[in-house]
Amino acid sequence: IPMRDVAQVIGKFENNYADALRGFQHDPAGKVATLHNHPTSEHTERIVKTQKEMDQIWADYLAGGLDPEEERLAREFAEKRKRYEDTVVNPALKALQAGDFSKEAMMALLTGNRDLGLETRRALGGPCLVGEEASVLAFCDGERVIPMLAAQDHKRVFDADQGPNTGGMGAYAPAPVVTEALLERIQEEILEPTLRGMAAEGSPYRGVLYAGLMITAQGPKVIEYNCRFGDPETQVILPLLETDLVEIAFACIEGRLDAARIWWKTMSAVCVVLAAGGYPGDYAKGQAISGLEAAEKQPGVMVWHAATAAGADGHFVTAGGRVLSVIAVGDTLAEAVERVYAAAEKIKFDHMHYRRDIAARALRR
Repeated sequence: IPMRDVAQVIGKFENNYADALRGFQHDPAGKVATLHNHPTSEHTERIVKTQKEMDQIWADYLAGGLDPEEERLAREFAEKRKRYEDTVVNPALKALQAGDFSKEAMMALLTGNRDLGLETRRALGGPCLVGEEASVLAFCDGERVIPMLAAQDHKRVFDADQGPNTGGMGAYAPAPVVTEALLERIQEEILEPTLRGMAAEGSPYRGVLYAGLMITAQGPKVIEYNCRFGDPETQVILPLLETDLVEIAFACIEGRLDAARIWWKTMSAVCVVLAAGGYPGDYAKGQAISGLEAAEKQPGVMVWHAATAAGADGHFVTAGGRVLSVIAVGDTLAEAVERVYAAAEKIKFDHMHYRRDIAARALRR
């Protein structure tokens, strides 16, 4: 989109914030998705070309391949970029996260880098994908890929998907939106081509590949890749894993997933994140936590610490935004939901808040 038309185009986005402009990001798996032609966002190819150029400059810099004048310019650019991020990008992103999808907020991201000497001349818009999100993590050994149970995260801070986005307020697995047939399609059309593509590029991938998907009427679409386990999806996937995770990890490392037998419990798991008051905005730390032992005595319940610390009296206190993950496993999803909320009610700290509708969408099916 030429910059002269950006203001007009952004005006069309204002009532459809799912089409908000996407930032540039380093995405090697997205590069493979583009080169090897499987479903992903349509803006990836342009991002890759820009990132590839930036990667080469950075590689030359690290390798000492810049002369003194080029190195001075590189350092000067880095300082300007940091100033730009602190004064323009971060405040604008915070406004967008808080729900300000106005033309002014978006234009700030596009035109605020003039002092870098790299004024944006084009903007990239992503298509609005309508559907349900799902996370499919997979074990990879460089050649083979075995998907785990599908999970569904809850990003918005308040019930009914209201409020700003967070790092995740809870999750459940398995997610019924990803049927057995759909999981096979995801493996064949997305995961396996990605692994083949990365191997063809000379970067065979071994480890956990996280595919963040939108399940649309046209099929699954890749929103993002992560080369790691996901939070809070991991909290509901691993408790359902029957096979020893260490054995699977060695099979990935040694390239023998074809001989691995991975078994899952025929149960459901739910995670509810207990957050500090004010999160994802400003929040207090050092709030005393009580009720942990009582919560963990509930059947099928685990409490995993995310942002806690030892207080002066030896008891746990809050030390971040997403403080605790309360996880429950049950024979059915309804039982897991009942257990997790019974346990969450046992835990107390000042201004604690959490969503009370985790897995509600699945229970309505």
